[in-house]
Amino acid sequence: MSVLPASSPGSEFDRFLYAPIALNSHGVLQSVLSALARQDLDPWLEAAALTRLPAQIAAQKLCAVITALPEVPGTSHDPHAIAVRLIALLPSRSRADAQGPQQTSAPGAPKSPGKSVNQLLIIVACVALALLGEWLTSATPTPAQADSASAATSTAQKSEP
Repeated sequence: MSVLPASSPGSEFDRFLYAPIALNSHGVLQSVLSALARQDLDPWLEAAALTRLPAQIAAQKLCAVITALPEVPGTSHDPHAIAVRLIALLPSRSRADAQGPQQTSAPGAPKSPGKSVNQLLIIVACVALALLGEWLTSATPTPAQADSASAATSTAQKSEP
């Protein structure tokens, strides 16, 4: 039996991704998740990207996704209002809007000091293993050295009276 974690990666976007947009012409509820997936976008990556944007720009991007939905008549009334309502569901949106645009780190940069420390420890361990291997190979006699040492020992034993 496996134990599931209390929250999975990306679960902070659940309120946003599972929020309803409108019913389509067949009576099926369209969510943000389904709208993004219909446009071949990764819903969790898009939610994360929208969270990093200012609210107005995020709403404009989501509005474009909503207006591209086929067979969703309810979105034609005011897709921008729907997008604004949905963007407000993103995590930390109220704090991000209050603080204004945030600085983001460069792509590929370590996101936390713990990651850098782990990488440093791995490098140190690899160097230590390489040095240990070098020391062991230099401390162990080669077969030629072992043969000459045993030959010297056997000649010394034969010459003893």
